[in-house]
Amino acid sequence: MAHQDGPGHRAIAALTLAFAPVPRAVPGLRLGIPRAGRISPTRVARRGSRGRSVCPSYALRQVTEGFLPKSLIESAVASGITAIPYDPSYLHRAAFDAASGTGQDSAGLSIARLKEGVSELVYLLQSVPPFVPSAVIASAAAVIRSYGLSAVHGDRWAEGLIAEKFAEHGILYTYTEMPTSGFYAQLPALLTSSAVRLLDSDRLVGQIASLRRKLGSQGQEVITHPGKAHDDLATAATVALVLVRARGAPQSIEEEEAQRPEGSFERPAREAGSRYERLVLERYGPAKGAALIANARAMADGDPTVFNEYLLDALPEHQRMARGLSPAGL
Repeated sequence: MAHQDGPGHRAIAALTLAFAPVPRAVPGLRLGIPRAGRISPTRVARRGSRGRSVCPSYALRQVTEGFLPKSLIESAVASGITAIPYDPSYLHRAAFDAASGTGQDSAGLSIARLKEGVSELVYLLQSVPPFVPSAVIASAAAVIRSYGLSAVHGDRWAEGLIAEKFAEHGILYTYTEMPTSGFYAQLPALLTSSAVRLLDSDRLVGQIASLRRKLGSQGQEVITHPGKAHDDLATAATVALVLVRARGAPQSIEEEEAQRPEGSFERPAREAGSRYERLVLERYGPAKGAALIANARAMADGDPTVFNEYLLDALPEHQRMARGLSPAGL
């Protein structure tokens, strides 16, 4: 079934009925179809835009085409410009849309700057599979640093692994607080107010133009790409364009730690670790001391508490006092 919701918008919906296996007929037995989920078949049908009855299960699967007119997206494109060099006089933000490198999804990296109140894309890169994620992240980290940044934003896909790989290159991977749909929802206002400028990329324009609104199973609106379509560039670009206008997000490991609540163990643990490093170097000399510190760092795998414990093993005269104060070796 299909009907018009308004100019330039076509609503498409699919009504799916699932029947349970029916046992052999028995005289007097009343057969019925169980209701699906929480939707009662006896609820009053909702009226469509032309007065047609639309059952609730139909409405929940309704998808409206044309989230954003392609002409509006194209009006924000800086024709012929595919990248803009780093300018330290402007605030920049980076976003990364990760992928496994083995399926159909690409990885996307984007960097935006805030110039005179306009969110402006300055860099955009798509990594098409197959690829090795660690190699793509290493390349992305180099680009991020070239724009004067030490942090990148992204969702929780492969939580922990992506952040760990970026950390190996000195880049803080910060999880976005909103779902991708929430970032997409801010595009109409930014585009209609000319507060966004895009790089010249047909693939980016196509991905944004393909976005659709739909209603989820709980009635909430979700903005996403159609089935079998992709939104890696659209996601990375939109997140960067929105976040560059936001304030307060940490842009380095130091800022991230400084914003943690008082009493966070990592900051004092790192301070104690620096003190133990100096003691190890004094006790064992530069060569052997550096080797002990390197071994402790490798064994700790980024955990400052474990790092302190390994250093304390090389400082027997400090063990009783330090370990008596706290398990973190402080």
